[in-house]
Amino acid sequence: MDPLLKQRLAGAMVIASLATIFLPMLFEDSDIGSEFHNFDIPEIPVDFKQERSAIKPSTSESEAAVLSQDFVSSADGINGISGQLDQKGNGRLTAWVIQVGSFNKAENANQLRDKLRNAGFPAYVESGNGSAPTLFRVRVGPELDQDRVRTQRDQISTKFSIKAFVVSYP
Repeated sequence: MDPLLKQRLAGAMVIASLATIFLPMLFEDSDIGSEFHNFDIPEIPVDFKQERSAIKPSTSESEAAVLSQDFVSSADGINGISGQLDQKGNGRLTAWVIQVGSFNKAENANQLRDKLRNAGFPAYVESGNGSAPTLFRVRVGPELDQDRVRTQRDQISTKFSIKAFVVSYP
C-alpha cells in the first residue's frame, strides 16, 4: 500500500474519532454545572460534645491527667465500658485478652480455637515470631472490661482444664 494513502487513511480516522467525541458536545442542549443542589443538613444538637481522641504531646502532665480523665469518662458513657488508660498515659484505653495456649503447630492451635468457639468464646489464633520457631497463640477477646475478662478466664480454666492468663491487647 502506498505510504501517502496510509497517511490519509490515518488522518481520516483521527478526524472521524474526534468528530464522534466533540460533535455531540456541540449539539447537546443541557447546561452542565448550572444546576444547584440543596441538601438538607441538620443543625448541630444542643447537647453535642466533641470528644478528644488523643492527647497532644505539648501538654503538661497535669493537663494530660485531666484530659485522660475526660477521655475515660466519655468512653464510659458509650456502652457502660469500664476501661483503663494504658500505662504510657497517651490517652488510649487498654483492652485485655485471655491467652489460652501457645503452640508450635498451627493445626493444634486451630483445634483449640475451634473448641473455644464452639463453647461460645470469641477465640482467634495469633502467630508471632518470638524466638527462632514461629509460635501460634490461642487468645480470647479482646475486651475493655478487665473484670469480665477474668470471669471468662475462670470459665475457660474450669471448663477446659487449662491454665489461661490475662494479657493486655495488642
